[in-house]
Amino acid sequence: MPHMRPTGLRVLDVGCGGGILSESLARLGAQVTGIDVTRENVEAARLHAAADPAVAERVRYEVISVEDLAAAAAGGTTGLYDAVLASEVLEHVARPHAFVGVLASLLAPRPGASVIISTLNRTPAAWAVAIAGAEYVTGVVPVGTHSWKKFITPEELAIMGDAAGLQVWHAAGMAPLGPALSWTLTPDLGVNYIASLRRRDELQLQQQQQQQQQQQQGEQQGQQGQGQQGEAAVQGQGQEARGAAAVVVGGASGMEAPGMGLP
Repeated sequence: MPHMRPTGLRVLDVGCGGGILSESLARLGAQVTGIDVTRENVEAARLHAAADPAVAERVRYEVISVEDLAAAAAGGTTGLYDAVLASEVLEHVARPHAFVGVLASLLAPRPGASVIISTLNRTPAAWAVAIAGAEYVTGVVPVGTHSWKKFITPEELAIMGDAAGLQVWHAAGMAPLGPALSWTLTPDLGVNYIASLRRRDELQLQQQQQQQQQQQQGEQQGQQGQGQQGEAAVQGQGQEARGAAAVVVGGASGMEAPGMGLP
């Protein structure tokens, strides 16, 4: 799919931490709200954003849980969002099924509004990378950060989304590119992966519309084919008629009129 910039979109970054993702989205043009339940994280994010005026005017941070934010939105005291992101959060919450439902409740009622979740698959490879490698070998994160039993498979995420009225739209694996901690998307969802979920009714309607368009195109192609066959048949009949006329003309030219050739 083509790369799109989130210019002007209202984006919620749930579990924003120090604001790395929030700032990146703000630089791309989104209006970002970052929330976290840890005050120290939010204060660090605010301090870092203040160093860049272009970012500071596009991002704001709050110390609040997503559940409390959803309650405020239901009461009309805060707005809804075009995209709700939860990056590396789902595998840490106590009730992931309910968590996905809360994320869905914060989507604005507009076409294309999406919940975007990145998390870890529950596979031996994920255990080797995220726990053995990241916690014990390299020490990138503290020991005990992850619990392999709480990792979420893509199938489980799809079920959670379905219960919240969502459907997985796109999913891709995430692989690190060298020591710079940049990432690339891959077809392999075996370790880190990211998924975009949209409202199920909206996607089903789009699918029905696409099927209708394909059916109409097929009918038009069929009609064109029938028209071409009809034209071919007419042309064939014309050729047969011209052939018959040629036979008649040729035969007539070889005939003698009565009385001709008599002595």
